[in-house]
Amino acid sequence: MKNIELIENIEIKNKLKEFDNYGGRIDFNFFKVDKSISEYNSHFLTAKNSILELQRNSHYFKIEFEENKMSESGTKISVEEFFGPWFDFKSMKPILRGFKSLNNLFYFDSKEINENIVNVRDSKIFKNERSNLSTFGFTQAFLDPVHGFRVSNNIFETGQYFLDFCNFLFSNLNKIEVFKWNTDCSNYFDDGKEFWGTHFWTVYNPKRGYYIAITASDTD
Repeated sequence: MKNIELIENIEIKNKLKEFDNYGGRIDFNFFKVDKSISEYNSHFLTAKNSILELQRNSHYFKIEFEENKMSESGTKISVEEFFGPWFDFKSMKPILRGFKSLNNLFYFDSKEINENIVNVRDSKIFKNERSNLSTFGFTQAFLDPVHGFRVSNNIFETGQYFLDFCNFLFSNLNKIEVFKWNTDCSNYFDDGKEFWGTHFWTVYNPKRGYYIAITASDTD
């Protein structure tokens, strides 16, 4: 086989189409990587080829790529940092913006009432995050794009969808490995630098034996 191969199948296509229909603004690409390649280089090849796939599939503007700005930038991060402050690992619950109370956050399985409001700014992850932009981690990027993400008219079904999608992607959160990459490597990320944020991660799922490139950049 090649060092790296894109994985495309009906299950993946249907999942990603459904996510897009609900308002999702993250791009996912799945790859199989030769097992003889080192951990870092496996993630690097995944990151590089994800940008090449974005280039190949872009119909709106020409996506440029400066590989030298990405090649040495990969940093291994914890799963907690990857998911960010909108996910509570003690209870394994996502936190999301209320549908009735848009300016407040709630655990997905709670009622949207004042006593249930969650303040994620108390999170160590939030305090350690250096970004000046408004989106922190995968959970928020998934659940809070600029124009909203909604599975139904209640936060429970939207939060449950997130958990199910994560199970599809990652299988076991205790087993995955995550790298974070420089988002200055491509103009794909320019829009998010206005305020929403930019994200570039690669994740290895050992149960399924594939690598996932996760890229996001959003603006109004």
